[in-house]
Amino acid sequence: MRSIKIIILSLFAYNASPAQEILVETPARLITRFPFKQYSGGVIIINARIADIPDTLNFILDTGSGGISLDSSTCKELNLITKQTDTTITGMGVTKKVPFVFNQTLHFPQLSVGRLNFHVNNYAVLSSVYGEKIDGIIGYSFLSRYIVKN
Repeated sequence: MRSIKIIILSLFAYNASPAQEILVETPARLITRFPFKQYSGGVIIINARIADIPDTLNFILDTGSGGISLDSSTCKELNLITKQTDTTITGMGVTKKVPFVFNQTLHFPQLSVGRLNFHVNNYAVLSSVYGEKIDGIIGYSFLSRYIVKN
């Protein structure tokens, strides 16, 4: 008899508990298309603009990079204000504190993404490897927001 009471009480408790909310995600849709360059080894370079600056910049797409960054010489050329932080990054065997360019908008054809914080690094070596100026890297923090395919 005691086991029956427990079952009945648990049935009342189950019926009285609120149902789990079911979220229906909207299906992915095409936002935009734009050209890119692909180098040997699969490195992809895309063009974008930052803020209201008319110059087009070259960014490497790199899912292995955690954040989004700008080249230090690009920041100087474009007069972007950098702020020193206590944030450290690790890359190419080095861990160091890096400055940031805060709250910027990155513009692609038919897509603008705002409130981005770019860490600043020196990409002179990358520019010499690819034979053209590399202005930044777009990493996982950006790419995780979108489905990107070629």
